[in-house]
Amino acid sequence: MARTLPSFLFYLCLIVTAPLRAQLSAPLPDAQRTNGEQTLSALSWLDKATAGSLVQVVGGNDKTVLRGAILSTDGYFLTKASEAPPTETFTVTWSDGSRCEARRVHVESALDLLLAKAPKTTGIPVTWKSSAALTRGDWIAAATAPREGNGCPLRLGVASAKRRPITGHGVAMGIKMEDTAADKGVLIVEVASTSPAEVAGLKEDDLLLALDDAPVNRSLQVKEFISRLHPGEQVKLHVRRNKKESDIHVRLASRSKVISNWDGEDYANGGVSLRTDNFPEIIQHEIPLQPNDMGAPVFDLEGNALGLNISRVDRVTTFVLPMEQFSTKVQQWVLEDKRAGR
Repeated sequence: MARTLPSFLFYLCLIVTAPLRAQLSAPLPDAQRTNGEQTLSALSWLDKATAGSLVQVVGGNDKTVLRGAILSTDGYFLTKASEAPPTETFTVTWSDGSRCEARRVHVESALDLLLAKAPKTTGIPVTWKSSAALTRGDWIAAATAPREGNGCPLRLGVASAKRRPITGHGVAMGIKMEDTAADKGVLIVEVASTSPAEVAGLKEDDLLLALDDAPVNRSLQVKEFISRLHPGEQVKLHVRRNKKESDIHVRLASRSKVISNWDGEDYANGGVSLRTDNFPEIIQHEIPLQPNDMGAPVFDLEGNALGLNISRVDRVTTFVLPMEQFSTKVQQWVLEDKRAGR
């Protein structure tokens, strides 16, 4: 009897716990998952509390190209620099649907930040809070386009990696070149798929004659010229195609992004940001965002802004620039602009 009792108890435990294990292993319904309908509905209060602090930057096709964080009631806001319209003024829309023209105030290339100012704002300044206490696994939220069937634009996620600097690897436009025998121009022999060069319209067998009106005769000249620039900067290429010459403007991207795409890595799902590296410090998360969601704040679950979404790196990785990296500098940029009386 003493030998059979443990076996009996063992099988009894199996019978009793089997239904519980089955219940625990059953997948959650879609509506109850991290960004399911029921979960997002529970965030409606946070959406209402933060929506007024967001601004949208509109491109030439009247579509949102970036988001931004409202800094003050007199129209200053912050967004991502490398993908903002290159013009001195551009259109922004507020949370109430109104729009106006904003002007560039200051670009900080080291942080990929653009401070801009609109003559008016209907928004509410963000409330900044130190991100120092944020650790891996902590919940955060960020804005994106509302999902069909649910009006809440916020998405949930967690800080997913240790904060760290991201090394820069230079810039690229996505072309392979050969010198010509005549030493006049540089022949483009390959254009990388989805690269800035392809987006701009460059094609194989184009003859590159000049960069920003400076003649080029060697591929080394092109490489040296490009190496001095930053992701997001625009270069004017003068090219000859089928005996016709024209200017093509290319907006450069991080070299690491271009090379990875060239090697066959599939970023997909909406693409990645032009600049994906060379940041002094980042917080990493996995909230499902798009490149045009960059520039907007990341919030804790109390509605405090901890930093700015600065780069969509791949389909599951977004980098955030912590507020500690820029808050003091932004105050100085605003003060300098006001002193200038602009």
